[in-house]
Amino acid sequence: MAHEDYEPDDHESGDYESPWDEAFVEEGRGRSKQKRAALALTDLGKQLVELDAASLSRFDLPDHLLKEIRAAQNMQFGALKRQLKFIGGLLRKMDTEAIEATMASLEARKQNLDASFHLCEHWRDRLLSNDAGAVTEFMAEYPQADAGQLRQLIRNARQEMLQNKGPKSSRQLFRLLRDILTSEGN
Repeated sequence: MAHEDYEPDDHESGDYESPWDEAFVEEGRGRSKQKRAALALTDLGKQLVELDAASLSRFDLPDHLLKEIRAAQNMQFGALKRQLKFIGGLLRKMDTEAIEATMASLEARKQNLDASFHLCEHWRDRLLSNDAGAVTEFMAEYPQADAGQLRQLIRNARQEMLQNKGPKSSRQLFRLLRDILTSEGN
């Protein structure tokens, strides 16, 4: 039963302004913000631990941090978890902008390599299928390719598939495609 003289409060009518304005919530003040920053640095440490020695050499890391990263690469389970937190603590004490930039460039390079690998796979699968226009389309897109060698490898790879032999020609075709596509990208 509603009263005739009842007027809704501001927060019931939707006109209420929260004391938590959007800037305060987005910026994240206090301990929550500190915890998110600490977790981000721990994640950065985990990414560093997962890198191989060649990739790690691209970073300009202090010796004590590099030593701890190498130690973590040989650990498992709980010890690894503790070591990652320790590495995160070391990262909190230093400027990580250069490390993050190098990590971003490594990730971008990896994504480019993955994309070119998938493109090579796509062309190889398409050329090995019975698509008659695939060779013509490939040659139109990559005119520097040797059409004779390409057709021979396609023919040999199809023959190997029919005879259930090893994919020797298919691998050679993939290598040829990779060479053609990388020379096109340079």
